[in-house]
Amino acid sequence: MLKGIFEGTDYIEADALGDERLGRLVEHLSKYDFDRDSVPPDMLGEAYMDLVRHFAEEEGKSGGQFFTPPHIVNLCVRLVDEFEDGHTFHDPTVGSGGMLIEAARYYREEQGGDPSKLELTGQEINPDIAAIARMNLSIHGLNGSIAREDSLASPEFTNDEDNELTRFDRVLANFPFSANWAKDELQDDPWGRFDWHEKLPRADRGDYAFVMHMAKQLKRPDRDGTGGKAAIVIPHGVLFRKHEQRYRKPMLENDMVEAVVGLPENLFQNNSIPSAILVLNTAKPDERKNEVQFIHAADEDFYRELSNQNELTKEGLDHIVENFRSWTTEERVSRTVALDEIKENEYNLNIALYVDTTEPEEDIDVQEELGKLRELQTERDEIESQMNQHMKVLNYE
Repeated sequence: MLKGIFEGTDYIEADALGDERLGRLVEHLSKYDFDRDSVPPDMLGEAYMDLVRHFAEEEGKSGGQFFTPPHIVNLCVRLVDEFEDGHTFHDPTVGSGGMLIEAARYYREEQGGDPSKLELTGQEINPDIAAIARMNLSIHGLNGSIAREDSLASPEFTNDEDNELTRFDRVLANFPFSANWAKDELQDDPWGRFDWHEKLPRADRGDYAFVMHMAKQLKRPDRDGTGGKAAIVIPHGVLFRKHEQRYRKPMLENDMVEAVVGLPENLFQNNSIPSAILVLNTAKPDERKNEVQFIHAADEDFYRELSNQNELTKEGLDHIVENFRSWTTEERVSRTVALDEIKENEYNLNIALYVDTTEPEEDIDVQEELGKLRELQTERDEIESQMNQHMKVLNYE
């Protein structure tokens, strides 16, 4: 069962699994009988995900680098659904593999499909986290391939004959926000990924390097006979940072942006940074061409507060997905916007430009307020009368 799980993992490296953490993992796992005949894959997989979640919580902020909360994963998957047998899925920053696991679960439980007929792949820079992802797929009874390398510096899923990246039906990712990346080494990228502008993203802010990488990983109708979709968790700054307008412009003019979903703050482990989901589609249906849907899901109607972070509710998730699927314009929640309007705003994707996100003003009952004013005036007159009497007794004019 564990064959190949820890392939490529060097436990002597500084960034590999430490003795203490490895010991805790082995000690914990040795308490149980994990034979597949004894425990169904679904039950074992759920237990393993709970274990991963527990380690992420113990790791604090660093745990968020490999574990994305399940409610966000579920939303990403639902925003690119309608899966089919043979569909290929990829996560270039796969972490513990949650995105791929949820896509398989969704296909089985929501669409009645057979997950064994999906192709699941991912890449992870950290060797021990890559091993966790491989274990995760195996425990869930899924076939997949997890490569261990930096997706930007050394993409492992490539078509060497055509000197291009492998393209997928679906890409799902929560990349490390505003991370350093190998800009200098990739000025002449052999895979032609960073061609949206002659200037590459800043070396200390690789957000758009990841977005461009994933855009290149999507199938295209002109090359593959079908398009691809991506749901990418992004920091809000990707939507409006002025110097990154040069990347938003080609992304929008190529009409691959389908939706932008603004999320509440404090959804991630010990990280309160505002985030959003960027939905890309290289083959938008005719009725959605040259339009982008903006969804403001940061209001309290969409989430609940937990002890140390927020969580999207089932009702909130359903609301987002329903508005996206029906391409709905709803006051203060969602709006479908023509590309011409976005161009007028200099390709700024800030949700507040297109959906009114301010708190609504309460309706005022004029008669009721006038009544309150009269009561206050009467009270003031009574107090003034009392003061005058006191002043008179004290011989003050």
